[in-house]
Amino acid sequence: METKDQKKNMDPAVEGGLERLTQEKIAKVINPVLHEETGARFKAYVQTCMRCGLCFDACAYFLSNDRDPRFSPAAKVKQTIWEMLEKKGHVSKDFLRRALRIAHLEYNVCRRCSMYCPFGIDIAYLMLLVRRICHKLEITPPPVYTGYG
Repeated sequence: METKDQKKNMDPAVEGGLERLTQEKIAKVINPVLHEETGARFKAYVQTCMRCGLCFDACAYFLSNDRDPRFSPAAKVKQTIWEMLEKKGHVSKDFLRRALRIAHLEYNVCRRCSMYCPFGIDIAYLMLLVRRICHKLEITPPPVYTGYG
């Protein structure tokens, strides 16, 4: 759950993008990404993760946040992509705000967690799918995709 300060600190472009979204558009974007753009690799990762926790100690963000389980790589995936799958793309704008925060601000794609995973699950790939969904929904923070100049 986000605090009022976290919501207040979100980018105005992100908030504007969220305001323009409808429930229909959200599901219409999420489901094709999860079911048409992904393949066996994605399905294997989702079905294989045992939530064993071996990825936890690999994550600098988790370690720098007093080992709070919410910031573990497995929890980040559970709070984002797995929730989208479970709800079949029917997620709220508040959920998307939180997923965006996790994918862009709480995950740095260093892939250390994948190196520690005994099953070789590429957690970065899963989190990059969350970033792709956010981008397709037009709620990616502007500095991420506008470049310089």
